[in-house]
Amino acid sequence: MTALGFSIGGDPAALRAFMATFPRPQGELVSGVVDRTAPGPAGPVPVRVYVPTPEPDQAPPVLIWYHSGGWVMANLDSADLSCRAMTNRSGCVVISVDYRLAPEAPFPAAIEDCYAALAWLCDNADALGVDRDRIAVSGESAGGGLAEIGRAHV
Repeated sequence: MTALGFSIGGDPAALRAFMATFPRPQGELVSGVVDRTAPGPAGPVPVRVYVPTPEPDQAPPVLIWYHSGGWVMANLDSADLSCRAMTNRSGCVVISVDYRLAPEAPFPAAIEDCYAALAWLCDNADALGVDRDRIAVSGESAGGGLAEIGRAHV
């Protein structure tokens, strides 16, 4: 890739920064998107809350979503397009979790952050306006593995 004028040299942070320069398509409109944090074991865990369109009349179900990326790549922005679509198609509030990435945060950091975000959701369902009896846990690729671990502990 040096022929193209850049080199990432196996540095995950450099690759993440390079990928952040790629244009991202505009996602579907949803009723609301709010960036928040959940308390985590090493500090605040960023989460993004998506509210479906049209807004539900009663407390909707909620899906907590863990992004893909091999525990090394991806973030809230890379998951935004699919989270918006899931929000509107499901009628669920979707909460996307930006867990810490390796190698800067080695195992079990991602698991700890995802579990902390799930615990925060369970403890704050009423304040978030979601139905605490209808919580789904899911993810894509690496996030799917994190979701399985979270489900096993709920």
